[in-house]
Parts: sequence; structure tokens; C-alpha cells
Amino acid sequence: DENSTITMSNKNKSNIQSESNVLQDIDNRVNQLNEKLISNSSKFDQLMQKLYVKIDRLTSNINVHKHALEPYVDKTGETFPDVLMFNNYNLLDLMATDYGNYARKILRIVFSQDELKSSILPPGKPHLRRQPLDQDRFKICMDAIRYKFKLDAVNFGLFYRALLRRKLTDFLIEERRRQST
Repeated sequence: DENSTITMSNKNKSNIQSESNVLQDIDNRVNQLNEKLISNSSKFDQLMQKLYVKIDRLTSNINVHKHALEPYVDKTGETFPDVLMFNNYNLLDLMATDYGNYARKILRIVFSQDELKSSILPPGKPHLRRQPLDQDRFKICMDAIRYKFKLDAVNFGLFYRALLRRKLTDFLIEERRRQST
């Protein structure tokens, strides 16, 4: 009877040992999963932080452009047209992120690639080597920008000199660089 008790005790020890190993294995796997969750949580937090920074930059960019145009927006109640056609294309239907992007898109529609690469902004000067873009078509571009962003006719010259001219000049320079590459 004592032998059977010892055998039972050994079996119990063996079962307990086996159960202990299973529990230890489960504990190890839970710890591994916990570490992976912490690691992934950290990666997720980093990705969310990057997304937050990108959204913040985008919104600040939009606000900068919105506030930059504010002094030039028409406050007299002028009615702006919904249509400005050029070669069967309504220039006012064109979508863009800001006035600079819109102006570049308009210039690409109204002028040929060669004209953009070989010209300067009007009015030009006699001593300059490059010819200015066609005045009449350039006026169409400026009208499209004014109508699209509902800019005051009186202040449009100030807007052009303060904000738009530099963007257009840089655009023409970039077009020439594209030609040389």
C-alpha cells in the first residue's frame, strides 16, 4: 500500500511537473505577446506622431495661403464670372492647392512648353535677351487667377508684385532647367 502511495505520489509529481511546464510555456507566450504589443504600440505611436506632424504642416500651409490672400480679396461685392474659356477649356474649373499652383497650371494650358522655356514675364525690357510671354494671353491668365480667388481689381497689382510674380519667375526658371536636363 505504501508502494502504491509512492507511485501515486510520483505520478502526481509528474503531472504537477507537466502542468507546471505547460503553465510556464503559457506564461512565456503571454510575455512574448505582451512585448510584441508594447513594441507595436510604440511603432503605432510613432506613426501617429508622424501623421500628426504632416497634418499640422498641411493645415498651417493652408492657413498661410489663406491669410496671404486676405488683404487682396474683393470686399466690394463684385460679381465674378463662373466661366473663362480658353481653347474650349474653362480655366475656372481647374483645381489647385493654392494660387501659385493654380497659376502654374494656367500658364501650362495657355502657353506652349517652348514659350514657357524661352520667355520671361511681361512686360519685358528691350535690353533683355528673352522675349516676354504674349501680353494678351498673359492677361487671360491673370484674369483667371483674379476670378478664381476673387481678388480685388484695384489691389491685384499689389498681389502680383508681392506674392505672384516671384512664383511665376521661379516657375519659368524651372521650366528652362527641365529643358536642359
